[in-house]
Amino acid sequence: GVGKPELPLVLDLFTTTKDTKLEGLINASGTETLVSSRCPPNHAAFYENDGKRVNRLVICRRHVDLSDLDAVWEVLAHEATHIMQACRGGAVLADTQMPRTYRELQTMAPHYAKLINAAYSSGDQRLEAEAFWMELQAPQRVLEMFRTSCAARLGLAPVGSASERPVSAPAAPPSLISLPALR
Repeated sequence: GVGKPELPLVLDLFTTTKDTKLEGLINASGTETLVSSRCPPNHAAFYENDGKRVNRLVICRRHVDLSDLDAVWEVLAHEATHIMQACRGGAVLADTQMPRTYRELQTMAPHYAKLINAAYSSGDQRLEAEAFWMELQAPQRVLEMFRTSCAARLGLAPVGSASERPVSAPAAPPSLISLPALR
């Protein structure tokens, strides 16, 4: 662990449809959301889950401008993907989706594609590719994939249901370059 984070994160700013908020889903899945200045170097955020007491998403105030709603959304979407992976016990996207995922990263966010190859072990590259790809998705898609991936934790489906299998994400619109401004 990195020490106890300082402040709970309460972002009611990310409503994309009536009563649908990513932070609310994250919290409903059993994961605490926090903001801290005590973070590992070069981390915008991190997800910690020891399977026992610790289950938290921490946003690092030194590396994320909390007044930049797009930046906060991207960090939440990225770390929410790691929560989805924990809910599923592995990958979120189907194997058949990964070539498209890598292609979209190379086209839409080449700096992410390079970072994945340079900074992550081969065992972590797929999981990080999913997380960086999720940052580029529309909020509604992220919310839908979170609900599907963590349905059992959210009380939406019994354990062992289809929600535990990797999903094929619909193709992103070709013009999707960045997330829409969230208000």
